[in-house]
Amino acid sequence: FTQVKALRGTEMGNWLASHTVASFESWTRMRQAAQQREVTLDEIRDKWLAREAPALIDADILICSEPFWLCPLLASKRSQAMVGILHMSILNEFPFTDQESLAQFWFYFKAMMEDRKMLTSVSCRITGEQVRHQSGWRVPYVPFIGLGVHARYAPGQLRQALLFRNN
Repeated sequence: FTQVKALRGTEMGNWLASHTVASFESWTRMRQAAQQREVTLDEIRDKWLAREAPALIDADILICSEPFWLCPLLASKRSQAMVGILHMSILNEFPFTDQESLAQFWFYFKAMMEDRKMLTSVSCRITGEQVRHQSGWRVPYVPFIGLGVHARYAPGQLRQALLFRNN
């Protein structure tokens, strides 16, 4: 679910838009319907994913990220393995507030982890600790690396710092 905003109208933005499997607008509508209790978690799993993003269910390779709470729902529908990357907390943007939906999510999450259908990692150590605290599973920390960066370090005249924080 990619929102092509800053790149809209550019060559890369047009490419992203043409390769987006499910629109950001469909995701927004689904999330709003869930918040208003017009759709259940199982309806999202059984109907919405198949209607809005069938390619996610059938893809040979799937990298699942944000919103991560959809990943266990997808894993329950797929026969192929997946790669999962958590940048934020497990339930970031989870639209449900009732205990039944939360219990259903944890049921799907547990099944996904026990079936080893997803190779899951975190990109931030604190996210890894959140996952461990919430679920009991320790997920490997795989930091971002810049393989395509050709810059060399040379101290500048001014003392400047670049800080990267992902959550």
